[in-house]
Amino acid sequence: MEVVSILSWAWAVQYYPNQRISLSAAWLSVALLGIILIVALPLHNDGGRLAGYYLTQAASTAFVCLLSLIATNVAGYTKKTTVAAMYLIGYCIGNIIGPQTFQAKDAPRYVEPLPKQFIQYPLAYFARLLSLIAC
Repeated sequence: MEVVSILSWAWAVQYYPNQRISLSAAWLSVALLGIILIVALPLHNDGGRLAGYYLTQAASTAFVCLLSLIATNVAGYTKKTTVAAMYLIGYCIGNIIGPQTFQAKDAPRYVEPLPKQFIQYPLAYFARLLSLIAC
């Protein structure tokens, strides 16, 4: 699903130039819908919850979008390398902290950590809108 979402985002960016941030926000909305499906559907609805999981994989387009923004909007090799390194450090820290919110005591529903993810996507969406206004 990640490959499909990234390729479809890249295709959409070709037809809607200068809309990378807003298209990234749209793909984040798809991922948010996936989180809603996982949280809201009952445990016995395996197909719907699996579809929700697949939809959450669309969040990877935000990573690609920000890398493309760094490549095109930051001038100078040293600045570009520094900004990309800071972004990747933040990404790695998030990947270290994120799994720690899922504890064995919360299984099988993981009701406690999923709302944290539910909050994360709208915050990322809001950050995209702020950068769209600022740029």
